[in-house]
Order: sequence, then C-alpha cells, then structure tokens
Amino acid sequence: MPGIEELAEFQKKQKLVAAQRRFEQARHVVNVGRAMEELITDPRWAVYGNHVEALRVDYEERAKGHERILTGREFLDPQRYGQVRVEMAEAAGIAKGLKMALDVVEVLINRGEAAAGEKIDEIKGSGLL
Repeated sequence: MPGIEELAEFQKKQKLVAAQRRFEQARHVVNVGRAMEELITDPRWAVYGNHVEALRVDYEERAKGHERILTGREFLDPQRYGQVRVEMAEAAGIAKGLKMALDVVEVLINRGEAAAGEKIDEIKGSGLL
C-alpha cells in the first residue's frame, strides 16, 4: 500500500500533466488566433468576405420578403402559408449561418488573445511549469 509520500508525488505528477495539457491547449488556441489574424490581412479574405456578405444580405432580404407575404393583406391557403413560413425560416437560417461564417474569424482571434493573456500566465504562475 502506497505511503503518503508516494501519494503526494503521484498527485504532483498528475497536476503537472494537467497543467501541461492546459498549456498545450492554450498554445493551440493562441496559434489559431494568430493564423486567423494572418488570414484577414490577405486580400483574398476581403474578396471572400465581400461575397459572403452579399449572400447574407440577399438571404436576409428573402426572409424579409417572405415575412411581408405572411403579414400582408393577402389571405394564404394553409399549404401556401406553410410553404412561405418554411422558405422564410430557411432564408433566415442561411443568413445567420453566413454571418457566423464571417464572425468565426473574429471569435477565434479573440479566443487566441484571451488564451495568450490569461491561460498561459495562469499556468506559468502555478509553478508547475
């Protein structure tokens, strides 16, 4: 049966392994953030962003058009009403997805900066690394 010294040594090793894992995860997040910062400085990113933004605006307008049909004065039979609602939800969902496609880069950059500023300092400050 292990003694207290062996148990303390085992716990210390476990803490070290956990700290090293957190450090590697934070380093990975930082590297992803840096890669995203490089990506947005590439002129091709602007081309991509402009096209995606134009698609997003188009789908938002489609969703608004469907909403106008639903709230207009024209009476819709149940089948047409259901079809328009589905098309409105689809257009709104695609618009939201396109917005997320553009926003994900900023989210990854922010996560990288946060990891660099907090996680690494926290782990290094723990005295385990």
